[in-house]
Amino acid sequence: AAEMHTPYSSLKKLLSLFNSLLACFLVLVIILVVEITAATVVLLFFPIVRDVALEHTFMTLRKNYRGYNEPDDYTTEWNFVMEKGCLKRFFSSPQ
Repeated sequence: AAEMHTPYSSLKKLLSLFNSLLACFLVLVIILVVEITAATVVLLFFPIVRDVALEHTFMTLRKNYRGYNEPDDYTTEWNFVMEKGCLKRFFSSPQ
């Protein structure tokens, strides 16, 4: 009597399949909601982070180029190259 097929056995199998599918779907929905929430939080705080990063960059640049009036070797070399016009062919548009 172990293989007795009641009219409800196929319905039971269908219901368990539906339950597992529903569980997977709910897990996916929960993951999606968490991801959207995280993305929203990141996008909300992005301008603040960007401003802090820009401020940090400006402070670093200001600190590093405090003595920019005295040209270093690199600046002298760069000015020499620019005066000679070695890089004009890179910057000029081809005729």
